[in-house]
Amino acid sequence: MGRCLWCVAAGFPGTGNYGIIAAGPDVPALYPEYLTDPNIIVCPSDASHTKDDLINDITGETDFGYPCNDANQGWAFVDSSYWYLGWVWDQGTNNPPANPVDFVYVQAAFGPPVPPTATAADVSGQICAALAVIVDEVAVNYNFNAVDNDVSVASPFGNGGGTTVYRLREGIERFMITDINNPAGSAQAQSEIWVMADIVSTEVSLMNHVPGGANTLFMDGHVEFLRYQPDGDAPVNAATAILVSMLGD
Repeated sequence: MGRCLWCVAAGFPGTGNYGIIAAGPDVPALYPEYLTDPNIIVCPSDASHTKDDLINDITGETDFGYPCNDANQGWAFVDSSYWYLGWVWDQGTNNPPANPVDFVYVQAAFGPPVPPTATAADVSGQICAALAVIVDEVAVNYNFNAVDNDVSVASPFGNGGGTTVYRLREGIERFMITDINNPAGSAQAQSEIWVMADIVSTEVSLMNHVPGGANTLFMDGHVEFLRYQPDGDAPVNAATAILVSMLGD
């Protein structure tokens, strides 16, 4: 897997270059050797995008493999139908809710949520805290390597209620033990760690699938279609959908 947050060029507006943060895999790490057909990044049920969006109007060929300062072109298009954040999320509900400061910071970086009345109390505190750290590292400290590493957050927003959100990698489920006295009973299996999903939203019309839901990829490789429930399990619930809308393309 590539990085989920990356920049087209080293820099941001005001530095002479332009950076884009995308909620998708690092395209140069996948295309064209591993991901040979760009069309598969567009969900057939996506009402907002088609494979024709991958074609450059001037050349008539795909521009998927090229950096671009437009989130709807080039390799930034990778998060058009599906979203991927390359860390382990075991707190995908709004319990605990986000720190209001983190929520404001993420909103300032990515844009307003859907619905616009959403507050820090409505979203995943863990995802919001980690995104705030990543944005700070990349946009303020120009630490682009941060997108490949574990993220240090305040307790209890880390995995297992600790202070670290772990980057996805083989064997990472061993770090999900929350009770050292009962490791077998408190550990998570790869089949429980979600990796990637269709775009989700609090508005059914903005989802790829109606009735609302999303195909969800888990770390062991299996895919499940999960129906959208506002208070249901992540990632197909309101707490994650609101943050996904802020990351939107």
